[in-house]
Amino acid sequence: MANLDMLNRFKSKSRKWVDGVEDQTRSSREQRLNEGRCPIHDKPMLQSDVWYRPRNGQRYTFVSCMHPKCRIEAICSSTYDKFTLVPEWRFLLEQNEEGIGDVVPFKRVAQ
Repeated sequence: MANLDMLNRFKSKSRKWVDGVEDQTRSSREQRLNEGRCPIHDKPMLQSDVWYRPRNGQRYTFVSCMHPKCRIEAICSSTYDKFTLVPEWRFLLEQNEEGIGDVVPFKRVAQ
């Protein structure tokens, strides 16, 4: 996965996020995302595309982290109350064997 390679470049040899906040637990990342902030950098996620209106009428747009080197994107509903990571970035909220969501090899579960 290209995104995983890119994200690992953000990390130092000590496996801490460069420019990222200290708390990188899965629950903290989810909380930051639910508040409209980047799960890694804790910076606001700003609109990066136009508004779309599918047939069901619920408008949405794409938002991305305002960190200059971050490419994390999410989908935001028109009411700004629901943020969902795009599929390429959902692994940030998955858990590994230790029960934490960190950029390490995850066991993928077939859906």
